[in-house]
Amino acid sequence: MQQQIKDGLIFHDEDNPHEKIIFNFYTWVRIVEASIVKYAHKTLQEAQQLVAESGVCQYPVKSALSAAMISHDYEYHWAMFLAYGNHYWERGISSDLPDNYYDWVEQYCLEQGLAPSSFIFYNDELDHEDWTIPDLN
Repeated sequence: MQQQIKDGLIFHDEDNPHEKIIFNFYTWVRIVEASIVKYAHKTLQEAQQLVAESGVCQYPVKSALSAAMISHDYEYHWAMFLAYGNHYWERGISSDLPDNYYDWVEQYCLEQGLAPSSFIFYNDELDHEDWTIPDLN
């Protein structure tokens, strides 16, 4: 069962209630799809199918730990993993981020009206201002 794909999913760390992760899931999905199109040379339809059939989209992200595990790799790595499979770098696909990748992602997010980041990590003990959910629309 595919979970709802939207931005602004908030997860509280079970071990530290002061720590929160905002997972901008919709933004993450769109960046992964666009990375598959740009760097794996798949069609948008192929990219959308690869992402939709992935475990990340099929099984709900229910905890801060799950969100943190997804954030462990850049969207580029997720894209190459979905397009080429596990250990894709052993098949000659570079695991290095492409030149200007950050600039491309930033521009893509601006052009598509996406959140500026797939993940926001927050610790209310360290951040001394009032915490509110960023406007993602």
